[in-house]
Amino acid sequence: MRTLVKVFGIDPEHIKLESNKLIWFSVVISLSIILGGYGFYYAMFETTGSIVIGVVIGLFFGLLIVNLYRLFFSIISTRYRPKSNFVQIAISIIKRAYILIILAAFVSKSLETQILSRSLNKHLSNWKYELVENYKNTLDANIDSERQEVLADFRRKLSDDQLFDRDPEVNRKEYEAERDALLQDIEASIEIRIHSIENEIRRSNFFITRIRFLAEGMPASWFITALMVVLFVYPVYIFLFDPLFIEYARSSEAHNRDKVISEHTSFVVEYNKLFDKFGEKTILWEELYVDPPFNSLKKPREYEVLNKGSLVNWIEKFG
Repeated sequence: MRTLVKVFGIDPEHIKLESNKLIWFSVVISLSIILGGYGFYYAMFETTGSIVIGVVIGLFFGLLIVNLYRLFFSIISTRYRPKSNFVQIAISIIKRAYILIILAAFVSKSLETQILSRSLNKHLSNWKYELVENYKNTLDANIDSERQEVLADFRRKLSDDQLFDRDPEVNRKEYEAERDALLQDIEASIEIRIHSIENEIRRSNFFITRIRFLAEGMPASWFITALMVVLFVYPVYIFLFDPLFIEYARSSEAHNRDKVISEHTSFVVEYNKLFDKFGEKTILWEELYVDPPFNSLKKPREYEVLNKGSLVNWIEKFG
């Protein structure tokens, strides 16, 4: 447990490791990381068909989620924890974890395409059929001009024979054979194109299209998405509002504050030793703030800074 919470960016020295809340907290984060990595792996594998690319992208986003949690747990302060008002809580979580929310939504949709694959396949089969039919209609409309051109050429040859006083019946069979051969070539090319597009459509996963079907045609899938978002942001909520982590944040802040003060004090001592006698003049470190080393409040001046023209006014008044 000590190693695990340390991976998540939590200092094990300042929290009760035997707490059941901490165990549950670690389980939820681990599950979010695993599902996040797998969700992106599956998305890339379905899109590219490459296991290697899927594994690399999955590992990348898994580590990204780990580091997002680490970043959040390291920068949150007890001073910025919202009150118990629901709206304030929601705004606080969204403001701090919106990237996690976006990642959770995508991961959920990716996993839903696998979980709900049977229902999606029905939608996808109908969509593929319509896609092929639309292609056939478009292709037929484009090819029809070629058919008309072949027929027009056939009629033109018969007309030329009549124009030049040749018996059109003599060459009709030859013209018809040539016409039929050309029309057969056109029909064969149509079959080849249709077969090719059918194979491409059959092999394609249409991953993004399946996500669109989920979002538009299966409203119930948004319930799964909501559960995934809750899973991802639950550790954020716990860290903000659970007494165990509030106490951890206070302990960590106090420890860090003491460490900063100790380091600053050590620096001042070493500085004064180094410049104790610099030539004939003793140089000591001078603090310009009331609360060093945090330097949030300046010391009041021991002298007054006059405004422009004030000396002239004083001379005129008392001179």
